[in-house]
Amino acid sequence: MLCKIRCFAFLFLLFVPSLQVLAQWVPTSFPVDYDVNDLQSTGKNLYVATAGGGVFASVDQEGDVWIRFLHELLPADARWVVATDTLLVVAGSYSAPVCSVDGGLDWLEAGQGLGGGAVELLKLSCDGVLGASLGRLMRFEAAAREWEVYASTPQNEEVCQLSCHYPYLLCGTRWQGPYYSPNWGGYWVQGEVEGGALPVFLSVVEINEVCFAASMSSGLFRSNDFGGHWVALNTGLPREPMSLAVWKECLFAAGPSGVWLSTSQGETWSNWSEGLPIPIARMGDEPLLLVEGGFLFAGGRGIWKRSLNEALAVSELAESGAMPSPNPGTGLFRVKGSVAGQAYEVFDQSGRCVARGNMVDGSINLQHLVQGSYILSTSNRCFRVVVVRNKKNM
Repeated sequence: MLCKIRCFAFLFLLFVPSLQVLAQWVPTSFPVDYDVNDLQSTGKNLYVATAGGGVFASVDQEGDVWIRFLHELLPADARWVVATDTLLVVAGSYSAPVCSVDGGLDWLEAGQGLGGGAVELLKLSCDGVLGASLGRLMRFEAAAREWEVYASTPQNEEVCQLSCHYPYLLCGTRWQGPYYSPNWGGYWVQGEVEGGALPVFLSVVEINEVCFAASMSSGLFRSNDFGGHWVALNTGLPREPMSLAVWKECLFAAGPSGVWLSTSQGETWSNWSEGLPIPIARMGDEPLLLVEGGFLFAGGRGIWKRSLNEALAVSELAESGAMPSPNPGTGLFRVKGSVAGQAYEVFDQSGRCVARGNMVDGSINLQHLVQGSYILSTSNRCFRVVVVRNKKNM
């Protein structure tokens, strides 16, 4: 009876929007008129570079109030933004960078040392603000407002991803696949990719010294040696441009068709897209993920947020081994740790009971239900399960 009370309380919170409980993704107040090109944070404010709208900043960590920076030096097509407590650097796709040292009140030219060119990439690394330009990695010296040569790029290639995973620097190139440097760009070694592929890496994150990479169209990869060797994660996620984010032991992946959560280092995934407009971003572009202030933010067509407490709940269930699997699934779910004959009830999105019965060998058969998201209630737990259909069972 206690579990039913808890489960109905959960259902009540989930299905009554007026309570504004973050049981799914909710939109921030960021204007949806502009596509998000870059999404960063200082720990106090969010900063967004957009296509056509320039640069925006939130006045809080939750994205409830936004301001737009207006200055003649700022590009309307802002491709990248780097933000620290004392420095903002913005670069457009075809324009030299500009910077601000007063929180965006005034902006100054910041292209000296680049030879009049634009940057191909702008990132905040563990060794300062780095930019890629014409086969070189450049480091920005804020006091002098100029760029100094930091290193060459691998094979003088165009760079599409750069990340610092101490003591290594990882780099994704446009045509030659991933590289790593054990000495901050002093020399580069091409990473070995399973099957000899040359994926275009768009995002790299780390969990407990294990690196994960999302690519343009080749799926996800994992490396246990900081980029020396990459193994494909054939997890069933769509082959589309994706980005990654990490919070505690939770790994998030986002593509135009949704957001997914893994608590098993990418071996299994749960669809985490409830409430998001699909596609999240323009097809061919990856949505951007950012963990900040107790929320996961997703930027594409607008900016959405979801409470990380929900991911923690999923993680705790996974650690206990009690999560239904496979989830999403075609309707046949197994609940580890259940007892023979354990009673269950299933509720749809409106809170209506659509199935009830007793488990057989720890399994529940929901193959008769239409595709969608449901709440599964047992005598001691509640779960969200997703029933999907393929051509064989439609």
